[in-house]
Amino acid sequence: MTQALNVLDATSLLTTVGAAGVFLVLFAETGLLIGFFLPGDSLLFTAGLLGTTRASGVHLSLPGVLAAAVAGALLGAQTGYLVGRRAGRALLGRSRNKHLLDGVARAEALLARYGHGKAIVLARFIPVVRTVLNPLAGVAQVPPRTFALWQITGGLVWTVGLVLAGYALGNSVPNVDHYLLPLVGALVARVPPAAGPGDAPLQAPRPPDHGAQRGGSSVKITFLIHNVYGIGGTVRTTLNLAAALAGRHEVTIVSMLRHRARPRFAVDPRVTVVPLVDTREHGADAADPLLHQPAEIFPAAEKRYKQYSRLTDKRAEEYLRSSDADVLIGTRPGVNVYLARFGSPRALRIAQEHLTHDSHSKRLRAQLARHYRDLDAVATTTEADAAVYRSRMPLPGVRTLAVPNCVPDPGLPPADGSAKVIAAAGRLVPAKRFDLLVEAFGEVAGKFPDWSLRIYGAGTDKDRLRRLIDEHGLEGRAALMGVVSPIEEVFARASIVASASDAESFGMTLVEAMRCGVPVVATDCPLGPAEIIDDGVDGRLVPMGDKHALAAELCQLISDESGRRRMGEAARAAAHRFDPARIAAVYEDLFAELTASRRTRARQRGKARWRARAGRVLRRLRG
Repeated sequence: MTQALNVLDATSLLTTVGAAGVFLVLFAETGLLIGFFLPGDSLLFTAGLLGTTRASGVHLSLPGVLAAAVAGALLGAQTGYLVGRRAGRALLGRSRNKHLLDGVARAEALLARYGHGKAIVLARFIPVVRTVLNPLAGVAQVPPRTFALWQITGGLVWTVGLVLAGYALGNSVPNVDHYLLPLVGALVARVPPAAGPGDAPLQAPRPPDHGAQRGGSSVKITFLIHNVYGIGGTVRTTLNLAAALAGRHEVTIVSMLRHRARPRFAVDPRVTVVPLVDTREHGADAADPLLHQPAEIFPAAEKRYKQYSRLTDKRAEEYLRSSDADVLIGTRPGVNVYLARFGSPRALRIAQEHLTHDSHSKRLRAQLARHYRDLDAVATTTEADAAVYRSRMPLPGVRTLAVPNCVPDPGLPPADGSAKVIAAAGRLVPAKRFDLLVEAFGEVAGKFPDWSLRIYGAGTDKDRLRRLIDEHGLEGRAALMGVVSPIEEVFARASIVASASDAESFGMTLVEAMRCGVPVVATDCPLGPAEIIDDGVDGRLVPMGDKHALAAELCQLISDESGRRRMGEAARAAAHRFDPARIAAVYEDLFAELTASRRTRARQRGKARWRARAGRVLRRLRG
């Protein structure tokens, strides 16, 4: 029975079409943009193998194979070059195929790094790049004689070299076809790497004094955030950092979603807010059918996935592809995937992690690892989390560091410690363990009946917490106060702030309380509190999940008024390290460092990719 032709399988092609298949495939792969998926390397190697008398199955004429290969490669490359000269860059810009677009970026980087001659020769050995570099050389107006000379040189080395390698191996090793694909991979892996789409700049690296640094000129900085119209620590710290940077730079906050007319928190008037998708019932996007279709690019393993749609995917891609920002900063995992996929490699692309590595599912971490390796930096909020990322998600060429959230001075008189109030704030969700705090306060209330607990925030646990307060007989003593902004105004009217969380990626409310001169009693949960609180100096840390230990520390601070005031003064002094100006300076230094190290990091990334490719080949050989 005759086998169906499979154009992606070298053996099938050669068995069915013979040497003519070599000509057609190489012409299409090197001359037509539709041929980037074709098996050029394996085809040449297999054709050489089938030219030997020891190869099983079909036998090809070696001179015929060599003639077909050389003709297809040289005519194809020349055709691609002429098409590029006449059709221009628009021809390449029409494609939405990710592999082809990546090939364009790599080809541009190859031309910029090695010059015309070396790039044209090297491109022959790099899949996809050899498809796009020929028309790209035409677009770039490479002199015709220069292109012809080097494409003929590279074409001859590539075609004749691989065909003869297959022929020689077929004559010397029995049953070599069992090892064909791994060996072809090994041959390709020996070629010097080209920069990937997120590596070096496409034309030339920006000089270190481009301006994205302290003391340089103004640059355009864009933050990408889930929903700036909502509440939460990420929203507050993004607004704080944006305001601090807006004094020297042009700053924009792009909100993926918008569910209300105005943000709940105040936005610095120097900062531009751009919403992408309006989710209000009668909003501008309510009638768009894409709003009700599930997202295809935003990772499904991300906790906010259900809030995203194909419309969000579309708007994020459109915005990022057209953005002229010098620095792009994402603020949650799914948004960082948008940044990696669609953000311009010319911009510095930084992923902020306001959650923690271990809070992500295994599935999401695998997705993030694939995308984060194309970024310039990953910034966590704690050194402990940065260390976890470095050890469990190594990203060659990507700077992984800790930068704490910034919290401004509230401009209020510090708390005097006389109010008999314990305050707490945050989203009313199970992970924040306000239930544990209510139970601990039940013990405190029995010893200090004139003290009260006030909990600020909103969330799904509201009704359960209200029932818990009633069950413990704390009506009038413990109260759910709703959302208050700015929170510092109520913290300044308390004498203690408490946190019972099971997990904190940072702990914004802890710093906000300290800035008001209020000591904090917090559970020593991973990962933030221990890097914020100096236990026994400016606050207290208690074991996680231990309501009795939490109650005991609250009682100790209540009973020691002078110690409570000393701890509050120490907290206020320690909180200066979170000044927005200081954190903004850290980011400006980071921008300068990333700009200066583009080439070095690109080489690191390239070497890691080729080591991984060679490792896969070795594993196949051993298997």
